[in-house]
Amino acid sequence: MPVRKKTNRRRADIVMALTDLFATGVDWDQEARAIGVATCAYDFPTDLDHVRVLWRQHGEAFLAGYSDPYQQPWALTEFGAP
Repeated sequence: MPVRKKTNRRRADIVMALTDLFATGVDWDQEARAIGVATCAYDFPTDLDHVRVLWRQHGEAFLAGYSDPYQQPWALTEFGAP
């Protein structure tokens, strides 16, 4: 019987928490803040270097699940390909 690929649950949770931030540049539901991303009172990220590092680590997993044909993700236009 073939071995089933196991999903890293922690990584999937981080990608889900960063979805709004990567898609729009705003942490609408404060999930990114909950995992340690610094945001201002208006939910914009204050440390873009930290967001850039997260994009390099988790951007490919985010893009694999991103399906909006009309809007390019904010992180992709801001930081380039992961």
